[in-house]
Amino acid sequence: NFIEKGRVKFIHQDGTKGYPKEAPFDKILCSASAKSLPEAWKRQLKIGGKIVTPIETSIWVFEKEKENQFRKERYPGFVFVPLIST
Repeated sequence: NFIEKGRVKFIHQDGTKGYPKEAPFDKILCSASAKSLPEAWKRQLKIGGKIVTPIETSIWVFEKEKENQFRKERYPGFVFVPLIST
């Protein structure tokens, strides 16, 4: 079990705020569709890291090249549940 071995943590909170307590991250993966990429995720990603997330009806891959510079790729044609912020 990955949770028992400490490889996976279960966190229940507003995902749009990321998890600054353990940032920066190598990768961020989301499976619910947002209207735009949350700013918190951009800040909490390491340079060279990637975010894979749905935005509206596309899957997007963002790679952090510099502190405020991202390379992005869009893969359209999907449907997702919405990402809800509290």
